[in-house]
Amino acid sequence: MIFLVFFILFFEVWFGGFGSAGLQADLLAHSPVRTSISELQIALKDQQHTFQVDVARTDAELEKGLMYRTSMPADHGMLFVFKDDATRTFWMKNTLIPLDMIFADADGKITTILTNVPPCKLPENQSRNCPVYPSQKPSRYVLELNAGISDQLGLRNGDQLFLPTSLKEIL
Repeated sequence: MIFLVFFILFFEVWFGGFGSAGLQADLLAHSPVRTSISELQIALKDQQHTFQVDVARTDAELEKGLMYRTSMPADHGMLFVFKDDATRTFWMKNTLIPLDMIFADADGKITTILTNVPPCKLPENQSRNCPVYPSQKPSRYVLELNAGISDQLGLRNGDQLFLPTSLKEIL
């Protein structure tokens, strides 16, 4: 009985109660998003490039994105998948690495490219002051890559993202 009381008190203090909101928040804050890793191709006029991407499509994954990651391999990124085309606005709260943000419509056509977006390094109580980065046109997909990759590849509006068939089937 004493063990049970100790366990309940420990759980309440450490994880924020049996409602598990504290535990869920902790898990969201510190676990990487890994819905699936797929190959995504970007086609330019004279070449193609392939990236391994983590896919964010649930509300929790879309909200967390690349937060808390301290690095990412050059050929990796994160693809945010939304259910409709709309103007998308991103911010860099708790994102520790600079990124390029590539917005694309439902057909995968790139509509907006934001390069070298800096991390927002404000204290947590001031993170509401992190700048926001909107797309110029409605978008269905947002691809985040390491800062500078868009310029290295010479990406331009109108270039094409190609989602693999396997990824289209799970969306």
